[in-house]
Amino acid sequence: MFERAAFAEVIPGLGAQDPFAALPGVSHAQRCAGLVERFGEWSRAGLSFSDAVAAWDVAGSWCVSGSTSPASWLRAHLGVSHATAVGMVSRSRRMRDHPVVGDEVTEGRLCPDQADMILAALVGREVHALRDLGVLVDQVAGLSFVQGVRAVQHWKSLVDAETAPDPEGDPQPVRSEFHVSPSLDGRFDVHGSLDTLGGATITAALDSAIEVQRAGDGGPGDDRTAGEQRADALLLIVAFFLDHLRTRPSSAGVRPHVSVCVDLGVLGLERPGVADVGRIRSGMSAAEARQVCCDANVTRVVTRGRSEVLDVGRSTRVWPSAMRAAVVCRDGCCRHPGCDAPAWFAEVHHVQHWARGGPTNLSNGVLLCRRHHYLQHHGWTCVGDANQALKFTGPTGDTYISHPPG
Repeated sequence: MFERAAFAEVIPGLGAQDPFAALPGVSHAQRCAGLVERFGEWSRAGLSFSDAVAAWDVAGSWCVSGSTSPASWLRAHLGVSHATAVGMVSRSRRMRDHPVVGDEVTEGRLCPDQADMILAALVGREVHALRDLGVLVDQVAGLSFVQGVRAVQHWKSLVDAETAPDPEGDPQPVRSEFHVSPSLDGRFDVHGSLDTLGGATITAALDSAIEVQRAGDGGPGDDRTAGEQRADALLLIVAFFLDHLRTRPSSAGVRPHVSVCVDLGVLGLERPGVADVGRIRSGMSAAEARQVCCDANVTRVVTRGRSEVLDVGRSTRVWPSAMRAAVVCRDGCCRHPGCDAPAWFAEVHHVQHWARGGPTNLSNGVLLCRRHHYLQHHGWTCVGDANQALKFTGPTGDTYISHPPG
């Protein structure tokens, strides 16, 4: 449990009093100096842990308990995520191979982030690292992180040009990586590293998708952070790909899709519960399941308990193609007040959810962009006849009326 008093030891002179109170006799300079001192202690502690991981890794102690890799052992015994465990092992191995970098962290000339930046640049350039590492450390020490990145990138470009067989050659390319890992709370951790072309490509696509969303969202106001906008943009791009690519591959005869198993009572808000989704350990919330089921393929699966399958029905379209086309023709764009996001990345939302008796017809179906469809299942509501007028109500109680265009 969070204890405010636990921070009393962070800054010298605070004693056991409230660390957030302005104490007489403790200057801002003292507070800053104390913070710098503790940062150095934290950096050295992290380096000591990396040394311990390296020794443990070399000795192969992780395999004694039957673990398949150092990262799997760390996940099981430290409770960390897969990404954190892989990072621990990778950092310890790089520090072991280039101890001079760790020495600079111990001396306080480099911070851990600067050290990791230098170590990452040495991958695939080990021969030149033996020659240039001391100079590279001297250049980065004392610089800000952004300035250090520029210095390291300059060194990398010089080394790559020196070793390239021709002006356009790339003798030691570092492959791009992208990882999507389910976490224990049902969310997914996304991380990776892209080469210059890949990074520029995905940045351009995300920027374009964000602009599309902004153009369609004239109000109510958009209060999303930059990170939230990028996440929504990525989901928009992926959803558009799955919906419009006609030559999608199949796996075991089934095209790629999200499979959700949810009790009808949970879907209809008759009782609490969660939905089961592949690769998600803790399940999907009922609200998210209702959003997925608004405009999706639904397959009936009748079971006795959770293990005995009695019947599997044929996949049926909640919104048949002709009905969906009619909704698109009537609405033209997202019907959320102030939004004119185009229909080509919108979804059909049941005003009254079909699991609670809502019919699949024109008066009960409304076109919403992905973001506003999400809001309908997380705080917003709409009621009325979609052919005439819908009343949208936000979490604050403000209401907005939406009519079909024309």
